[in-house]
Amino acid sequence: DGFTMSIWEKNTFNDSMLLPNENFVPRYLVSSGAYFNKESGFAIPGFAIFRKGPNIHGVISTGEMVWEIVVAGQLTSHKWVNIGLKWKMPDLTDEDTPVNNLGGLEMFINGELVGRTFIAQTENRGGTTKFKLLSFKIDGKVPPVLTLGCAWNFDNNQFDYFSGGQYDELTIWTR
Repeated sequence: DGFTMSIWEKNTFNDSMLLPNENFVPRYLVSSGAYFNKESGFAIPGFAIFRKGPNIHGVISTGEMVWEIVVAGQLTSHKWVNIGLKWKMPDLTDEDTPVNNLGGLEMFINGELVGRTFIAQTENRGGTTKFKLLSFKIDGKVPPVLTLGCAWNFDNNQFDYFSGGQYDELTIWTR
């Protein structure tokens, strides 16, 4: 019915993270293989939290539908920060349930809600929210493969996107 996860991160960020740059490489805190490509219309199921410049991204993919939250400016150097994701398949036809209980993807920083989306990503070829499930392996293993501080690079078939930092108390709940 749903999924919740949280992880503690302690990292160091330099001033260049705040400069405008469209070419920031993603730096993963945690990943179970979640991946989607809007151009090809393919998606891989899983979850991920990563930083891209000053932004932090949360992704949940069912393999067919993908939700992504991007929150700007959550950079805290030399201090422990808790980052959490909560997801439940949204029911957008429900007119009686309060908006904060409809589901979708939510991101929390130190227990405070910083972002929410109900709407799944759309692929660019047909504008649909339905992606094609991509069959894959990570380092020769059938998923899920959980990584901390990096993620699998599906283009180069290797672990990549290393973030440095320290991580603690990865917690995952399903409901």
